[in-house]
Order: sequence, then structure tokens, then C-alpha cells
Amino acid sequence: MLSTSSPTFLPQGFLFDWNPPGTTIPIPNTEQCETLSITWERGSTGVGPNPVSPYYLQISLRSTVPIIVPAGSGTKFDFQVPWIPGTQYQICMWDSTGVSGGCQNMYTVIPNSTATVLNPATCPNVTASAPLDVNALVVTGAFSQYGWPPQCTDIQVQPKNGTPPYTLTVAPTLHPPLNITSHTNDPINWTISLTHGFPFFISLMDSQGLGWVQGPLHSGENVDTSCLNVDHSGGGSSSHMAGTIGAGVGGVVVGLIAGIAGILAFLRCRGNRRNNICQRHQYGRCTGLEYVVEPFSMPSSTPGGSDPHFPLLSGGPLASPPASAPDATSASGSDPVDQSTSGGGRRQNVYVVHHDGGPDADVVELPPRYANSGSGGASDGHDQPRRAAGSATQKGRGPRPG
Repeated sequence: MLSTSSPTFLPQGFLFDWNPPGTTIPIPNTEQCETLSITWERGSTGVGPNPVSPYYLQISLRSTVPIIVPAGSGTKFDFQVPWIPGTQYQICMWDSTGVSGGCQNMYTVIPNSTATVLNPATCPNVTASAPLDVNALVVTGAFSQYGWPPQCTDIQVQPKNGTPPYTLTVAPTLHPPLNITSHTNDPINWTISLTHGFPFFISLMDSQGLGWVQGPLHSGENVDTSCLNVDHSGGGSSSHMAGTIGAGVGGVVVGLIAGIAGILAFLRCRGNRRNNICQRHQYGRCTGLEYVVEPFSMPSSTPGGSDPHFPLLSGGPLASPPASAPDATSASGSDPVDQSTSGGGRRQNVYVVHHDGGPDADVVELPPRYANSGSGGASDGHDQPRRAAGSATQKGRGPRPG
């Protein structure tokens, strides 16, 4: 029995298609009896051996035998699609030495747009090869022509007649095919190394031109996908996988280091900014915020810098307000002078008295401090303007004449 678990797809030696010039996205439909103008060339993407004429088309469709069409020795060939509407087919191309030109997409035949009942579409038919008797199996049992055998499982094909050597061809769409050659009539196994859902045809030819083909098949879903990690360059797949994992882990580590460095730089810059703010503001407080709150500063207590109308004490406790201004106590609910203040002569609370006596009443705002002439709480001559203002305010608060 010939078995291969990781076959190699053939290198593509030339390219071919039949798309009209300027076609952006080919539509996989062709009309019945439509003429395909097939052209091919080596191109810049050919990686296989140089092709040698003559050339051949290998057509796989929903039948039991493949179709081989000679395409001549040039670089262009016209082919008419002879099959009835609804037929699905796929064209692969070969040169005389077995160099592959790849396989095109799977196309579907649609009715001819110019044909009528009285004038149907007519075109020459093609001759298929003689059938080859083959026994095929899959892991689930019987082989289905349109089945979905699970990926990474085997398809087993055994010729029951014909003449060796036999060539098993797997032709995925839009992909170079692969060949497995057997010189005996023993079963040939191929492991489905295509991703889930990938369409393909499978065929077997003997040395005399007898043929067998099945499809379109699709690679089915499977939990085991180990056969897809194949390294065709000669190295093991484990080393390739280890390199991929190492590169991924290295990228994650570098990203984490860069992120941590960025966070530390940001915190350091922000800390320096806070220190600069604290140094610029003498009375500021560093609370973690970006603004600075400065306390209320009382006017200078030096004799030369005081307002003559609002004199300040040079030291000691604050004096009580004059007896003729009782409204400060009644309006604020407490003595406007903080008696608990000691030492620096700075009061802790500021009281503002507002008399709402109507539009004709005067409003007097008491200053934060009062002058004291010495002992006994008597005020000096500077207190007279405020006392007069207090008397005027009391008069204004009386009932207004009707």
C-alpha cells in the first residue's frame, strides 16, 4: 500500500485564464456554447520549471471520467463549453512534461442568452476518456462523489483494472494540484491536507489514458488539524511552530516593558510638575490637585500701612465693638469679635452685616477689625465715623411713615 500523509503541491510553472481584459472580479459562470479564449504565459510569479509545449487541458466535472483536451503549442486556445446548464466544471492545465499551470475556479454552466426553443445553442462536444474501475473509501465508510470527508483523514483509492503506473491527482480550486504516482495496483492513500470547506476534485489515470474522477468534494471539519502544520521546505513543522510561538511571546514581553516605562515616565513628570507648583506658591498647599489655594491675608498691622478710617491694633487681643453698634450682634447671632483668639491678634472669622431696611436705608459693612485706644474698651477719635454711621442705620430701620 502506498501512503503519504503530507504530499507536496506542485510548483506552478505558468499561469492561464480566460478573463476578458479589464475584468476586476471574474464571475464563475459561463453560458452553454460560450467560447473561452484561454491564454497562458510564464509571468513573473511562475516558480516551477519552464513549461514545454504542447499543452493540455484537464477538465473535471460531475461525471465519472476526466476530459483531456489538447491545447496546441502556442499561448492561446479557444474552447467552447458544450455542457448543459447546471453543470459544474473545473479546468487545470499541463505542459508536455507534467509542469502544472494550476487550476481555475469551479464554474457553472448557465443557459445561452441568445438561444431559443426553435434555435437552441449548438456546439461541438468533447470526447471523454474511457472509464477506469476504481474502489474508493473514506474514514466514515463509503465514498460519496459530493461528500465532505473530514480534514486530516485519508481517502483511499485502489484501481481494479488498467495498466500501471497510476497517477492520483488532487485538484483544489485556484491552486496548483498534487500528484501521487503508484507503480502497483495497491491502494493509494491521501491525507486531506486542506482547510475546512476547501473544494477539490480527485482523479486517477493509468498509463493508457483510462480515467476516473469524483467531485466536487469539500474538506470537512475535524478536531484534529495537525496535518495542516506541514513544512514543505524540508524542516520539521515543530521547529516552525516553536519559532512562531517564540516570536509571539517576545512581542508581548516587549509591549509590557514599553507600557510600564511609559507609565513610570508619566508619573515622574507629574510629580515634578507638582513640586514646581508648590515651590512657586509660598502659601500653597500640595493636595494632589493642579491648582493652589492661598489663605485670606489680613491688611498690614503696621501703623504706617493702616487705613486711617479702619485702624488696626499693633498687638494683643481685639477690642470689643462700640456699644452704639449693637446691630452686628443681632444680625450675626454672636459677638463679631472672636474672644478665643490669642497671640497674633488675627481673628479667625469675618462677619459681614447687611441691613435690609428698604430702598432708603444705608448698608454698612463692618471691617474685620476695630481700633482700641488702650484699656477699658474705649475707642479713640477714629471710631467716630462708624458710630455715626451706626446711628444713621438704626434710624433707617424704623417703620416707614405711611
